[in-house]
Amino acid sequence: MKKTFILSLILTMINGQWSMVNAQRVIDIEEAVVIATPKESGKLRQQPSAVSLISQQDMLRYGINSPKGVSMVVPNLFIPDYGSRLTTAIYIRGIGSRINTPAVGLYVDNIPYYNMSAFDFNLYDVERIDVLRGPQGTLYGRNSMGGLLRVNTRSPFYYQGTDLKLSAATGDWHRRASLTHYHRISNRFAFSAGGYYDGSNGFWYNSTRRERQDKMNSGGGRLRAILKPTTKLSLDASLAYDYTHEGGYPYILDNGAETTDHVLSNDKSSYQRGMLNGGLNIEWKAKNFILNAVTGVQHLQDRMFLDQDFTADSVYTLEQKQRLIILSEEITAKSIVNRKWSMVNGLSTAKQWLRTQGPVTFKAGGIDMLENNINGYMPDLSARGISSMGVDITDNEFVTGGTFQTPLWNMAAFHQSTINITDRLSATLGVRLDYEHNSLTYNAPALLNYNFTMQSGRMPLNLNGLEAAPLYEGKIKKDYFEVLPKTSIKYTLNSQSIIYASAAKGLRPGGYNVQMFSDLLQGAMRSSMMQGIKDGANETLNQYAQMGMPERVIQMIQAGLDQMPTGGEAANVNDVVTYKPEYSWTYELGTKLSLMDNRLQVDGATFLTTVRNQQIARFADTGLGRMMVNAGRSRSWGIEASVRYTPDDHLTAWANYGFT
Repeated sequence: MKKTFILSLILTMINGQWSMVNAQRVIDIEEAVVIATPKESGKLRQQPSAVSLISQQDMLRYGINSPKGVSMVVPNLFIPDYGSRLTTAIYIRGIGSRINTPAVGLYVDNIPYYNMSAFDFNLYDVERIDVLRGPQGTLYGRNSMGGLLRVNTRSPFYYQGTDLKLSAATGDWHRRASLTHYHRISNRFAFSAGGYYDGSNGFWYNSTRRERQDKMNSGGGRLRAILKPTTKLSLDASLAYDYTHEGGYPYILDNGAETTDHVLSNDKSSYQRGMLNGGLNIEWKAKNFILNAVTGVQHLQDRMFLDQDFTADSVYTLEQKQRLIILSEEITAKSIVNRKWSMVNGLSTAKQWLRTQGPVTFKAGGIDMLENNINGYMPDLSARGISSMGVDITDNEFVTGGTFQTPLWNMAAFHQSTINITDRLSATLGVRLDYEHNSLTYNAPALLNYNFTMQSGRMPLNLNGLEAAPLYEGKIKKDYFEVLPKTSIKYTLNSQSIIYASAAKGLRPGGYNVQMFSDLLQGAMRSSMMQGIKDGANETLNQYAQMGMPERVIQMIQAGLDQMPTGGEAANVNDVVTYKPEYSWTYELGTKLSLMDNRLQVDGATFLTTVRNQQIARFADTGLGRMMVNAGRSRSWGIEASVRYTPDDHLTAWANYGFT
């Protein structure tokens, strides 16, 4: 069993002067910060699930500038900071993913982000972050098996003014600047506009290229406008753009026997991303319910380039280009709180278009490696009078990869009811019906030029100008229909404290390993080369026979050719690149206590999660990249605790502990 300990203890004094006037005033973040929540009724701290709320003040105190920084203030949340912004894996209670389909969801202003490439961005204008731990699939659907991060930007209706933030640091010469203006023109219209810059000279030195490996520059901006034509109707529109250009992957050698102090990669590793997000949230308040319609659009285009051998030699590189477009629509209707029976109903749909190009380029060292691998397949035929045989690749570079289209269409209907059995006891039942169609259209060609030589006494066989051109082209598709139930029971101790128990099913969708086509092409390349050698040899031997070569010599050479490997049968693309959905059941028992007039908050939970068809990332057989595979069943359990003490506005003590 893999065990992970996360312990953070933060004690912050944000002002050295104590105020007697404010000594008794403690702010409730959910009362001070107004956030639109189309799916939840009431405060999150009163919901029967584990949750952490991080305010903008918390982010300023603890230096949280991106989602990766949230890890230090939330128990059992881990977002590693490595590689580049492309590699933003989120783990909650040990559940997460390094590649492909994420296991933890992300929403920004109630708009879903489906792709991990979009998970790392600047939080310069964010008002609050909610971290929901445990399966959230009933209300939020795909990618929320481990939990959910909800990011909410500051509303110009509830805050007016201009925020200017400047910071700088030595070491990597980091510099940050942001400026956002919030303006409420009337009781019906308000807007905000802002932008940021974030740059660094980097920490890690590349001794081969004689420059910093992890330099970074990024910038962007956001426009938001809120219109309230009536007291019942509200329209909230936003448009944001984010661009980043960074060096990345500052990996050094440490194999136990040898360790380097510097990055050695001779090719420049980098990541570039441009991301445009737009959204429109329409809210209509009726007498007995609130109707929300949230429309989201995301366009992301990026390029990752990686020196994948991480050495000073020219062996091979990996490039990945993505173009992603996502359209989403979600309509929810939730009843007004303080009723005997409250409920939320919803319909959602999302359409994704994703085009990926992922060429692997073999350079001089990689060509030598391929030659050695292919020649290693050649049998020893010295007993037949053939002293040696082998191939000689004549290309300076060899490229495998292709273009892959992976569209996705998801639609769902969900319902959740909360029944107040007594004044203190309530039960929640929910279910989601989820349909997903995904497909993969692939076009993966390769071209390799080579020569073949067979030494057999005085009659060598030389085949020059041979060509291998394998091609994988086709389409595969899958349809999934899932039912995601949940149930919970809550007992209210007082107006601010509860205990609860819950059970929920989680889902992590299946998908395709487009990275595996490099491996498939290498296997097909060997088969094509062997067949090309045999075809060329048969044609040459026929010419030799017409020229009078002795029959016994021809038979000897032919016997040697028959001993050559065929390269094996062609792999089934569907079996190699497809991985199945992952399912989980999580059982949780917890409490959320607010004591001493809300100055002291104590949260605790224990949980058990069982997983079926678990998706794990492993290296491909050739070592060229990673792939997702299903690995049977697993079980994890753990505990988590969070204590926050705020005697007044100037002092906060915060301790978190998580064990999985």
